[in-house]
Amino acid sequence: MPTMGCAAAPKPATGLSLKQRMHRFTAAARQIAGKPRSYALRAEAAHAPVKQTPATALDYAEPYRPCVRRPAMNYFLAQAFNNLWANHRLLTACEALSEVEYKAPRTGFFPSIQSTLCHILDVDDYYLAALSGDLAGQALPSCSSRTFLEVASGQRSTDRALVEFCKGVVGENPSRSVRLDRAEGLFEERIDRILLHLFEHQIHHRGQVHAMLSGTRVAPPQLDEFFLHADGRLREEEMHVLGLSEADIWQ
Repeated sequence: MPTMGCAAAPKPATGLSLKQRMHRFTAAARQIAGKPRSYALRAEAAHAPVKQTPATALDYAEPYRPCVRRPAMNYFLAQAFNNLWANHRLLTACEALSEVEYKAPRTGFFPSIQSTLCHILDVDDYYLAALSGDLAGQALPSCSSRTFLEVASGQRSTDRALVEFCKGVVGENPSRSVRLDRAEGLFEERIDRILLHLFEHQIHHRGQVHAMLSGTRVAPPQLDEFFLHADGRLREEEMHVLGLSEADIWQ
């Protein structure tokens, strides 16, 4: 029996008349109506003679393989791990900057690498406090007076805390609402929508720091080698340093 949601490929129609073969192919086509084009091509290939041999009447271009269903990943957890990894790469690159380079005026939404990294950490801490139901924690002062090492340490701790939070974002939990303390007052927002906004915010501002590094002697690191299986070897070093395995992420 084929896997649910996958169409079975028609069996070879050897020894049949043209009319009988067309009838069988039409029946198979009805079964795969509405399926992706690959299903139709697979069914067609099963009927198309590729080469003639003394032993068989038909040879097939590709054997039919039923779809294999895998458990859905925890999307929010995967994004939190990506955030941890990408910040590690970015902060490691920034460690090579001098104090002058770190604080120097640059073109960006915020005027320096220092102020942009501080903004990322401030916003991460704000939303983590909100997700944890901590109203007082949403009003903590900015990290702008901290040194680079203090900012980097704070970011790494916050990244780990976000990973731990996302491990519990399963089932109906993401649709639960929490309160945000904003300038206009208190607002209720769903956890999943806050997380989507937070991940977008992180990527947005990491990209700005990446662009600012392009104007320094430090080469900006590649930040898009986390999700694909084929890129696994390119992130092995950081995964080892962070104490992570591929199995931790793709659970």
